Parts: sequence; C-alpha cells; structure tokens
Amino acid sequence: MTATFFADCPRCNTVKATFDASSAVEIPGRPDSFSTFGACRNCRRASIFNLFNKYNSKSPMDKAFTNNSLNDGFGISLSKPVFSGVAACPEYVPEDIERVFREAGTCFSVGAFDASGAMSRKVLDASTRTLVNVEPQSVDKDHADYISWKQFKDLRLRLDWLFERNKLPNSLKELASCVHQDGNDAAHSLETIGRESALDLQDFTISILETLYTVPGRVAANIQRREQRRATGGPT
Repeated sequence: MTATFFADCPRCNTVKATFDASSAVEIPGRPDSFSTFGACRNCRRASIFNLFNKYNSKSPMDKAFTNNSLNDGFGISLSKPVFSGVAACPEYVPEDIERVFREAGTCFSVGAFDASGAMSRKVLDASTRTLVNVEPQSVDKDHADYISWKQFKDLRLRLDWLFERNKLPNSLKELASCVHQDGNDAAHSLETIGRESALDLQDFTISILETLYTVPGRVAANIQRREQRRATGGPT
C-alpha cells in the first residue's frame, strides 16, 4: 500500500510537494524513527526522508500507511546524505575550523579532490591566523611581533613569520609547506591533484591540527583533572 506525505522537494524546489512512499524502514537504534523513499509527484524524482513519531503512538507506521498520510503521525525531514570514508577531525579543534576540515573530508569522499585540497589549505590558513596575537601594523616595526598586512594576509609569508618567531614548531615546517603548495595547486591549477595527493593533504592537515590543538588540549584536560582530584582530596 502506498502512503503520501507533503514536504519541500530538494530536487525541483517545489514547496509542500506531494510525495508517494511505498515503504519505510526503521532507523537502527532509534525506535519509532524511520527512513522512507519518497517520489515527488511534480518532478517524479526520489529523495530519502526521515520520519519521527510525533505522538509516541504504538505501531505508528501501520496506522500511517492505513490512513494513507504520513504527515498525520510523523514529523518529516530530509535525510542528510551519508558519506563514507570521511576522516574524523582531531580532538579540541575549534568548531569553525572543524567545519572546514569536515568539508574537505566530504569533498574527498565524493571524489572532488581539488575541492578537498583547497579546503585543506583553508584549514591551514584559518589555523595559523589564530596564532597571530597582534593586529597587523598595530605595533612599531621594531616590536618583536610586528607583522604587516601583507604578511598577515598571505599564507606563505604568514608561515615564514610564525616559524621565525617559534610560534609554530619547526617539526611542522615541511608539512605546512606541503599543504600550502599542494593546496595552491588544487585551488589554482587546471590539472587535478588526484586522489593520492588529496589524501596526503588530508593526512598532513591532521598532523598539523593534532600539534596545534589536540596535544595542548589533552595536556590542559589532564591538568584540570589533576587539580580536581587535589581539590577533592583524591589521589594525584
């Protein structure tokens, strides 16, 4: 038996289009939540939607298909696409940088290697900007942390500035150079960087994020736990 529901169609952008759904499957680990394959009556193309039991009623799917309207018993939302092989972002990375890292991983998972490489470069750019602790040209040129607008805006010049002042460990110098150069190729060259180069860029980016955020974050968390144990009289 076919049921219907109303939702905005992501294919043809029809608002409150009518969809036909012939079946639904329960989402593992989420009782009374289902996925259904709905075909838009306007463009005849299909999309996957998630259905959430609105009233916690028993056997909601049987009732919905009996009454021929899924909207009566379910909240309906478009299911997000599932991408396989997306690398996990290292711990303690700031949320805005993590978002760019995940976008790089999503691009890689669908074979958009140039886009993935460009996003990896963007991760490096965003991460290193946070290490500049003065406003460009806000201090005298003789000041140890003086940085010009050109040095701040240009990633290559900013990297040189950071390494010269030991704000980035020298162990990252070669990795940062790889991300910068290959990322530039991904963003500007007409030749694709390819899967292997994009994967290398992803690995390099992970190493940089772990050094800048994960290791310091874990150290800070360990210190905090130790101080909490001391405060409660527990073993240190």
